[in-house]
Amino acid sequence: MNDTVRSKAFLGLGAAALALAAACSAAEPLPKNAGFETPGAKGAGAAEWTLYGNGMWSVRRGEGRNGTSALICADVGKGGWTTQWVDVEPGRPYRVEGWVRTEDVEGSGVCIDFSWYDAYGTRLGTSATQPRVTGTAAWTKVSLEAFVPPAAAKRCLVGTPVTGNTKGRAWFDDLRIVPLELPPIGQFISDAYRNRSAVGPVTFHVGLGAARDEIAAKGLHGRFAVPSVAGGTRHVDAVPDKAAPRDVSATVDAASLPLGGNEVVFELLDGKGRSVATKSLAFTRTEKPETKGVRIDRRGIARIDGKPFFPLGMFMWKAAPDKIDHFAKGPFNCCMPYSPPTKAEMDYANAKGLKVIYDIHACYVGLQWATDRGITNDASEVEFVSRRVREFRDHPALLAWYINDELGLDWIKRLAAHRDLCERLDPDHPTWVAHYMVEDIRGHLPGFDVIGSDPYPICQTGDPPISQVMEHTRITRKGVFGARAMWQIPQAFDWGGYRVKDKDKTRPPTFEEMRNMAWQFVAEGANGLIFYSYSSWEKMKWRTPPEEMWKRVCRVGEEVKERIPIFLSDEAAPSVVLLTGDASVRAWRKGGDVWLLAVNPTYGPKVVEFALEGAARNRSVSLEPLGVWFGKIKD
Repeated sequence: MNDTVRSKAFLGLGAAALALAAACSAAEPLPKNAGFETPGAKGAGAAEWTLYGNGMWSVRRGEGRNGTSALICADVGKGGWTTQWVDVEPGRPYRVEGWVRTEDVEGSGVCIDFSWYDAYGTRLGTSATQPRVTGTAAWTKVSLEAFVPPAAAKRCLVGTPVTGNTKGRAWFDDLRIVPLELPPIGQFISDAYRNRSAVGPVTFHVGLGAARDEIAAKGLHGRFAVPSVAGGTRHVDAVPDKAAPRDVSATVDAASLPLGGNEVVFELLDGKGRSVATKSLAFTRTEKPETKGVRIDRRGIARIDGKPFFPLGMFMWKAAPDKIDHFAKGPFNCCMPYSPPTKAEMDYANAKGLKVIYDIHACYVGLQWATDRGITNDASEVEFVSRRVREFRDHPALLAWYINDELGLDWIKRLAAHRDLCERLDPDHPTWVAHYMVEDIRGHLPGFDVIGSDPYPICQTGDPPISQVMEHTRITRKGVFGARAMWQIPQAFDWGGYRVKDKDKTRPPTFEEMRNMAWQFVAEGANGLIFYSYSSWEKMKWRTPPEEMWKRVCRVGEEVKERIPIFLSDEAAPSVVLLTGDASVRAWRKGGDVWLLAVNPTYGPKVVEFALEGAARNRSVSLEPLGVWFGKIKD
């Protein structure tokens, strides 16, 4: 994607952001006591900061950047952290920055970390500055540009964490959180896979830095400049998205563009037609439809050599033959092993009729797993990923590349670089990522072809409702403008295997809950389901035998598998409008018949009312607690 932004005369769209920035700069900077100059009670520590870590942390005068104070960790290998709560404005971009000095630091390195929390104290996400400082280094500035707290965030916990896999000594100084102005034009994408198409409608989507009514109040309006096969450029007015006040779009026929590369431009214009901000998107019109390998069609359906495919699988640790033998007996058609398979393992999976999502997510400099693989700098990172892609890009078992497992927006430049590298080396397979910070997905658009969000509500910290699956999928779909495939990730594990201190307070999902969550995903637009996780059950086998969990997930999988031919129908699906809250509905058409899915994501009975396109009257379905209904709609 080729982005250029010009906003010399943006006519005050950023006034609110500038006012906020001015107010913050006039008051004490965030966080308070950012330079550790004010001592804590009785002269110990630093005012406003909480220090943890067995006496490893201290504040010393004269050891800061300019002879001032600095926060010091005498032994980062002992763990611990220093934190402060900061109030943040949801949806407002911030820059986090600070200075770090190190001595003999080994391992994953030192950074500044922050996590955001909702009003109930539930952690919504976490990120960290770059670069991570290692070795013996003079004062180094670390930063994270434009992190955006999600809509539900109320507070941010800023800290200086160190982990047990690091060693050495570190100094910290001048930690800042700086509010930024929203850019006038945000993400700009098309609904064509990798911005390539031969014929048919193509919709261009743009996210704006301000709501449309605010833009209109400034006398501004948006339009697209689209190259024409007849020569020159034609202009297409931006159409507002009724459900998203910051989003606009335009639809054109791909055949109306010249063959080859094109630059489509979105412009914000003032009342006199003058361009005040622009952003461009590289789009390729191909000579004929591309069908080789795995591609995603305009509806988000995966196609393998032109044939539709609904990924139905599970995460697992290793694709060893004994595991694949057992797994292949289930209803699944693919798997996502965290331990990258060997060629022999790929061959074995293929012989068993399974596709493999190949894991290259832990290949970024600074991650512990990357260090274990000999990735220590940018060159070795690119070399490692390139070697894996070249080795397996032609393997018949390959479905997609897994390139991100929950890394935050602080990694987006490198995530996008890996996506681009995969496309360049292997144009025939998409990249897939998993993300629980759904409010950030819009910012992650340059870093994936297919998204998977993974709410795990059963016994999660904060006890979210099971309808979190529905809500997170809606946010995900909105985040990608409805223009990216979603291979969603249902919970099939017990949180007690990961939160050891809470293991007596957790439990795995029941069959009814697992079934309900899977169908919530499908009803909200999922084009694939990859359950998490086949390999996690051993951790809690003292409570629930792995074979019992396997039976539950297979029952759900069999139910979904039976309906896949309906999901993959090429017939135009009728639209369906939900008339009651707290429910999910979706419709398909196959063989002329209309099929409807209705899901009750509550623990009480519910009557789900809906309006179906072309129907003379509204309909309703009565559902039991956690009930699912899938059937034909008769006139």
